[in-house]
Amino acid sequence: MTKKKARTDRGQLQLPLDLHREPVRAGGYRVRDAVQEALRETLEKCPISREDLAEEMSRVTGESVTVNHLNSWTAASKQGWRFPLEFAAAMAMITGNTAILDAALSVTGFRVVSVDDLKIMEFGRLTLEEKKRASRKRALMEELL
Repeated sequence: MTKKKARTDRGQLQLPLDLHREPVRAGGYRVRDAVQEALRETLEKCPISREDLAEEMSRVTGESVTVNHLNSWTAASKQGWRFPLEFAAAMAMITGNTAILDAALSVTGFRVVSVDDLKIMEFGRLTLEEKKRASRKRALMEELL
């Protein structure tokens, strides 16, 4: 007797991992407004002018970025204009502000951290592991004695 193979819907993407701990509602990852607000705040806090920022973004991305682009990306009335993801790294490095990336990731539970913060996190993780090992060693020593 042969076993029947489970049918899979070839039109639906099968993810190898259960990436969602809780069900996600339709539109649950819609972060357009949060990204636009973060961009607006980033530009307000930016120590350089919009003209200089646009010029530097054009230089580092190799694409034309104008003050009009910056204004359109932040204007509430320009719903068709969205900040391109490929510019997010350049914006973060030029302004020193990761708010746009944080806004884009806000619903995922992920965050952007600096290299220095990453080292601190690794140090903390190693310290915690050492304490757990030391505790386990003490428990084993008590059992052996």
